[in-house]
Amino acid sequence: MDNDYSQTPDSSSLPRLAVTTLIISLIIFFAYVVKDIFDATREGTVPKIVQLTNYFVNLGENAGELKSAVEKQQYADEEFANFEKRVAGKFPWRNKLPLTSVKYFVFFDIIIKQFTGRIYPDNDDNVRELEAEATRRLKKEKNIPLEKYIMDWDMWPRSALDPY
Repeated sequence: MDNDYSQTPDSSSLPRLAVTTLIISLIIFFAYVVKDIFDATREGTVPKIVQLTNYFVNLGENAGELKSAVEKQQYADEEFANFEKRVAGKFPWRNKLPLTSVKYFVFFDIIIKQFTGRIYPDNDDNVRELEAEATRRLKKEKNIPLEKYIMDWDMWPRSALDPY
């Protein structure tokens, strides 16, 4: 028996073969879904695909609750936007924070109106120099009027933070 391999598909016919296979697969899938719907209708049960569409249809029944929830969220959004405007008016530089470095992290607490600086010194670092550098950067680079606020410094030695 001779094998005739001259009839094998070449590379130009492979995309056509793939598309044809895909179309046949989709036809079989949709035929199964339609058959499932017809069988379920005949039996008096509702297939899952129809149950999902009913969920969206029944949203109209809960429109009052949905409208109330949307109104509450809009009110909360407006309150938050007003709060943000008040904060932006009092502290226009707050979006320039936090001030970060490998050696320190400085942030502002809008509730207590105070800066907190966390220093992460190595054993040979001068903590006062790190505080002065952070203060200088806040004043010069960020244009923050530090004279109006308290600055609280915490020290977190790196040896306490490093696991080894």
